[in-house]
Amino acid sequence: MYWWDKWPGRLEAEAQAFVEYGIPYEIDLEAKEKGLLIIQAAFLWEEEELPLSIYFPDDYPYFPPKVTTQKRNLRHQEPHEGGLCLLAHAQDTWDTSDTIADVISRQLPDILRINEGDPKAKHREEKIGIPIGAYMTYEINSHLLLPSLPESISQGKGTLNLRLSSAHPLRGIAYSANNEMTSSKIGTNTVVQQNTGIYCHTNASGYWAYLSNPPSSLDAKTIIKEAEKDLGHSLPRNMHKFKEYRKDQKHPLEHRLDIYAFAYHDELEHEKSIPTWIVVARRSVKGTARTDAQLIRSHAESRKEVFKRIPEASPLEGATVTCIGLGSIGSPIAIELAKAGIGKLHLVDSDIVEPGNSVRWASGFGAAGLHKSIHIAQLIKVNYPYTQIGEHIPIRIGSTAYFDAKSGQKSSHNETLHRAISDSDLIIDSSASMGVHRYLSSLSRGYEIPHIIVSSTHGAWGGRVARLTPGETGCWSCLLHYENDGSIPIPSDKMDDEAVQPHGCLDPTFTGTSFDLMSISMMATRLSVATLCRGSDSGYPDYAWDYSSICFRNEDANLCTPSWKTARIKPHPRCAACQQDKQPQQS
Repeated sequence: MYWWDKWPGRLEAEAQAFVEYGIPYEIDLEAKEKGLLIIQAAFLWEEEELPLSIYFPDDYPYFPPKVTTQKRNLRHQEPHEGGLCLLAHAQDTWDTSDTIADVISRQLPDILRINEGDPKAKHREEKIGIPIGAYMTYEINSHLLLPSLPESISQGKGTLNLRLSSAHPLRGIAYSANNEMTSSKIGTNTVVQQNTGIYCHTNASGYWAYLSNPPSSLDAKTIIKEAEKDLGHSLPRNMHKFKEYRKDQKHPLEHRLDIYAFAYHDELEHEKSIPTWIVVARRSVKGTARTDAQLIRSHAESRKEVFKRIPEASPLEGATVTCIGLGSIGSPIAIELAKAGIGKLHLVDSDIVEPGNSVRWASGFGAAGLHKSIHIAQLIKVNYPYTQIGEHIPIRIGSTAYFDAKSGQKSSHNETLHRAISDSDLIIDSSASMGVHRYLSSLSRGYEIPHIIVSSTHGAWGGRVARLTPGETGCWSCLLHYENDGSIPIPSDKMDDEAVQPHGCLDPTFTGTSFDLMSISMMATRLSVATLCRGSDSGYPDYAWDYSSICFRNEDANLCTPSWKTARIKPHPRCAACQQDKQPQQS
């Protein structure tokens, strides 16, 4: 059923609105027979008719029609098909009680006045940039990361140094661009280069050039021709060659790939011209006449651009955290910190991923058999490359020393742990081990850095997050005293939970769902970020508590609405260590 049949009278109302506004119109009856509603109209502006083509969506009136015009190069017009941006964020601002004639009569005059330079109309304009690149059609699944361009750039060309993970679709990183005109070089962030090197293995060369004018076309081959005209010479060819072996052919195909990155100034922010990139891949096969060119989606590598969505997390750039325990609670914390832009992470866990972990871990079956610390390190390097990964070898806290085959020397897991913690601003302890909690609390006091302990109860009925800050809060023993005397809120616990022992594993594990445990991980992440941002006026705000617990179940096993209950952890009067710290030091 077509929308004009589903909504009787709606099409007639649209037609009547055109008449009332004095806009000549004609319905394309041939298209209507095929189930498409297209209206041709003429909008009178300063004694000149502006032809409009109006395309109604199948799910009208829930979504607005598309209005195009043959008149080109208007501001607030999509350059390929001539679509007019009559409504900002059209799907959200379209009122289903409006007709398209209402919108045209109300909005189109402002667009035309803006293009004429009318200051009043420009004042009403939404303050967003209108970049050409937003309207381009790119090769599916393609992406190239490029160096950031200096805002003052006005000329330049030269070699592009690349590492590719895939030639088709084109994916990779241009880690540097040599400017032969100034004998200078621009490059991507060193940590980003190191981390993306994990999956970008193939070295390749390309060519880049600054264009004095933005592309006037959205077609890749035309952009190449425009660039050659702008530069006054042909672009280099056959810069990268690779072979493809096919089962049905005796000899491999020799592919030739040319990667061109053109720099130009575009309106990336409202009425602000900023240098940006457009990338074209030109491909051919030796022995054939066919040449293909595709636009490649690209972005300039910029930490500032990536993290401008989370400005309160900016202090994390200079912070280092040691995450101990990368299980169902600890692994999401490490990943969330990397997402938030933490400068450096040390990752500590001796466990190996099993298929059964997939029900509540950061990765699924594809990670089976891998060490958790190594896999999380790789995952972060690939996906969140601004985070530097420090220590991440599988170590078991409390184990004996071992012989290092590389150095021929006695080594120790404890030495590795001390190396990580001495470099850190915060310890996050998701080990679920009383002995490890106690030991890390001691190290926290020794290195004078905060220690966040996060854990779940049996059955994932509840969880707790505690922050112990030397010289400010009580210690691990104080926390135990408070829990034992019931003076802080205790989460629900499935005391009769029968631990399950995965086949082939010595250690039984608790039951509980990922979607319950994730709430505990996210609270620990918030507290960690708040702790690391203390002292920053514009950073993520801090909490007024040191301990928080949550319940997902009542004691009768029924679900309850989760809510966090909080408390302060002051030195407990029965804690010998904290009371001793209060004693005046004798000279």
